[in-house]
This record gives sequence, C-alpha cells and structure tokens, in this order.
Amino acid sequence: MSKIETLRNKIDDIDNEIISLLDSRFELSKEIGKEKAKKNIAITDKNREKEILAKTEKAKNKDAIKITYKTIFEQSKKMQK
Repeated sequence: MSKIETLRNKIDDIDNEIISLLDSRFELSKEIGKEKAKKNIAITDKNREKEILAKTEKAKNKDAIKITYKTIFEQSKKMQK
C-alpha cells in the first residue's frame, strides 16, 4: 500500500467519525429547535456561536475550522426552523 493510500485510509476513518458526529449534532439541533419554538426563543444565538468559535482558537487550522463551523451553524438553523 502506498503512503497516499495509507493516508487516505486514515482520512476515511476520520470522515466516518465526522459523519456520525455531525448526524448526532444535527439531531440535537432539531430537538433544540423544538424547545426554542415552545418557548418562542429566536433561532439565532450569536453569543452561543461566538462561544463555540472561541473553542477553535487553539486549533492549528483555526480559519478552516471556523469556516466549517459557520456552515454547521447555517445547517443547524435550517433544521431548527
């Protein structure tokens, strides 16, 4: 097996974990959306988004991770509607 194939296999394993975790996260977002609707709370919570983005500051690839999280936020908000 070539070095590229070995690295790609590692990426595949990580991707499988990411997919599972994102799926769980989005299911929780739907539940939060239901609770927000019951309590008439706005879907967008800028303070919560800032809190999550602050966790990325120590990451080696923080800019890419922040962009990814912003996409996650968008999708989560769509699911909460």
